[in-house]
Amino acid sequence: MNPIITGSTVIYKGKWLSYVNKDFTYNSKPGIWETIERPLGTEGVRIIPYVKSKHSNPQILVIANYRYPLQSKVIEFPAGLRNPGESYEECGIRELKEECGYTGKLVCLTNDSYSDPWKSNDHGKYAIIDIDIDDDINQHVKTNLDFEECIECFILSAENFLADVVSLSIKYNMKIDAGVMMIGQALELKKKLLKK
Repeated sequence: MNPIITGSTVIYKGKWLSYVNKDFTYNSKPGIWETIERPLGTEGVRIIPYVKSKHSNPQILVIANYRYPLQSKVIEFPAGLRNPGESYEECGIRELKEECGYTGKLVCLTNDSYSDPWKSNDHGKYAIIDIDIDDDINQHVKTNLDFEECIECFILSAENFLADVVSLSIKYNMKIDAGVMMIGQALELKKKLLKK
């Protein structure tokens, strides 16, 4: 039997996040669960940019994004929230262009996933986007960042992705996003399984 939510109290409401206490009953005992909520309609897309070139092996683009709660840059994938009326596909292509300057083509879009469900309703989709680095449109890229965004782009080897991410983190004293770490571990697991 699942807990029953009996009420909620908004403690703080901001533009992008609200702090909400959820009153619940579970096994006849009352409790309060502290949550962070995004307003409905602010779902986002995380982009895994797969970089292809005739002149190099496959690569993956990551960004180093300054994250105010950590007071540090974090190695993560480009991402952003959908604009009103915008599809996930459109959001992924737009955010890649804004944050990294590259134009790409959508390969696939995942189902909805929740990034931190023990404390938040934050959710969205992953978009795998191919970037043809040899295409003329991707030769002289220019970003279009919001004033509070502090982002650098790095293109890393897909073959050695996890090692390259860790090296980048150590070299520049940056943190690593859980999604980037998970993709890195998955690529390592794939290599091990293919050796068997």
